Amino acid sequence: MQPPLPPVFLPRPPPAAQPLPASPAAQPQARLPLHHCSAQWSKMKLSGEASGKLWRDFAAVCLKQ
Repeated sequence: MQPPLPPVFLPRPPPAAQPLPASPAAQPQARLPLHHCSAQWSKMKLSGEASGKLWRDFAAVCLKQ
């Protein structure tokens, strides 16, 4: 009697493609708040105000404003 064959592991199929947003023209509008916060963060880094702070913490507060 032969030993049993090892199990065969097949790769998972790729995830389904995500649909594109309804309006590509709306994307730049959605980026404006992030762009504003990024510019503010850059100014804070240059002036030294951002020392000891993390971008993710600053961005969370800035994007809520």
